[in-house]
Amino acid sequence: MNFSESFRLQKKKKTTYARKKSLFFNKIKKNPKNPKKNTPSAHSTPTQRSLNAHSTPTQRPLNPHSTLTQRPLNAHPTLTQRPLTPNPDKHHSPLPFRGGGQGVGLKNSAISKQFSTFAVRFILRIMLIKIYDENPNTRDVRRVADCIRDGGIVVLPTDSLYAFVCSMQHKQAVERLARLKGFSLKQAKFSLLCADLSQMSEYVRPLDKETFALLKSALPGAPTFIMDANNNVPRNYQNANKTIGLRVPANPIAHAIIEEVGEPLIATSVRIPDADYDEEYLTDPELIHEMYSNLADIVVDGGIGDTEPSTVVNCSGGALEIIREGKGAVDIDN
Repeated sequence: MNFSESFRLQKKKKTTYARKKSLFFNKIKKNPKNPKKNTPSAHSTPTQRSLNAHSTPTQRPLNPHSTLTQRPLNAHPTLTQRPLTPNPDKHHSPLPFRGGGQGVGLKNSAISKQFSTFAVRFILRIMLIKIYDENPNTRDVRRVADCIRDGGIVVLPTDSLYAFVCSMQHKQAVERLARLKGFSLKQAKFSLLCADLSQMSEYVRPLDKETFALLKSALPGAPTFIMDANNNVPRNYQNANKTIGLRVPANPIAHAIIEEVGEPLIATSVRIPDADYDEEYLTDPELIHEMYSNLADIVVDGGIGDTEPSTVVNCSGGALEIIREGKGAVDIDN
């Protein structure tokens, strides 16, 4: 046998072997009763390993000395046995902000529902912030000031009644404040809470010596002084005769927040005209939070407030006149 005949014979054997191998595997694919088809592979996916020994404990051989019988029936669930939705028996509150559980990038799962419940509790807890008079916490003061700068409405303690305050730079917040009191923006009579006399002087016309001496003796304190406003006060916030009420509170909490904001705050008392409610809803911060939590962004708990409104003194036009007697004695005769 020469080399060419030997090469042809070897090639024929390889071709025959490949053909038999192909026919063998084709028979396996066509024969559903072939036991080799259902043999699990070590590299198969979880859906292919339906008869895997670890799929459910009931398919595993029972060993009388093993602890397998102490396991729950669903100790090793397959992929199809896992619940695709959270437990319907548990109640989960939705998030109070837009987007619900999916607004924070989470799918509708048990984790997102638990996060929603936590977020609701956390937000309700920070709505009422406790700040002490003796030493106002800097972090809490900054948090309230940031809310005001962002256009929020805050309830603050003052020297008399609790007051709604907002930033004078946010017209929408001032309009919300006017609607809350039941007035239009032109009808509402707001006051400016200032940090000191120096800040107050930036928003009023030049003062005579008598008026300046009166302000210096009464402030900081509870009285409100109606004065002629200058161009730094937007016209929408001025009264019909171009005046504005100004206060310099002695309350440490209100003073610290005004200083942190860096500008006067638009303010009006929490007393709603013609409203019928107990006095506790004007003085107790927890009850104020209960009543206005859906209207105000933050309620500052500075302790029980006063029920007596402040004294109002008219200093516009160069004349001094006490319009309303209240908290904060003012002597205009001397």
